[in-house]
Amino acid sequence: MNVKEIKDLLKLLGITSKDQLNEKDINYWWRKRYVYLKHENYPLDEKNKDLRMLNNIKDEISKYSLSFIKSFL
Repeated sequence: MNVKEIKDLLKLLGITSKDQLNEKDINYWWRKRYVYLKHENYPLDEKNKDLRMLNNIKDEISKYSLSFIKSFL
């Protein structure tokens, strides 16, 4: 996975700056986005798809060290 792809995944979690990762970890931002989507009012099948996607993003990003991720933000 290249840097642009990782940045795109981070954006989907709502992470756009290194400061955010200095304040809270990836799990925090994942949980915040997950709860937000879970309480949004839209079709259940789409919501479930989006929530699975967030889980997959978190799993993919967790493969990289926090210092590596911060280095290109």
